[in-house]
Amino acid sequence: TAEVYTGAFPPGYGGRLSSVVNMSTRDGRAKTVGGKAGVNFLSAKLQLEGPVLDKTQWLINARKLMFRKTLTRFFNRETPVDFYDGFIKITNQSDEDSRFGLQGFFSGDDLKNDSPSDPDYSWRTSAIGAVASGLIQDRLLVHLVAYQNFFEGKRIPKNPSNVAPSS
Repeated sequence: TAEVYTGAFPPGYGGRLSSVVNMSTRDGRAKTVGGKAGVNFLSAKLQLEGPVLDKTQWLINARKLMFRKTLTRFFNRETPVDFYDGFIKITNQSDEDSRFGLQGFFSGDDLKNDSPSDPDYSWRTSAIGAVASGLIQDRLLVHLVAYQNFFEGKRIPKNPSNVAPSS
């Protein structure tokens, strides 16, 4: 699920300067391995999930642009774009009072110009996170979150002698 707050944040998000996007994901299946796949007019996606051990579940989700011609027809011009994204989550509920999870996200977008003088562009985003929570002596709930994200954007000239520097 996703919650978007553009103002009047709840107390748990105090000190934020702009907007807040709070995203949460469910855990994978605890009993059986399963999955689903889907195809739409633009992309294909795959989701797999299931148990690893007695109290550990996993969830994998991936999506990829498959039908670039749809964009070409929609915009009535060539659209040299490509994208992919993926998500993985592993959760362990060791007992009723404690829980630990690892998750990762990655995505990529590419814009490949047909013109030999126009540069190509590439964006990559990835994030990793860990969540741990537990009840201490039946009175104090501790919830720890750690994460790191990475972003890289590139402008890729095709023929450096023909490309003028941007101002």
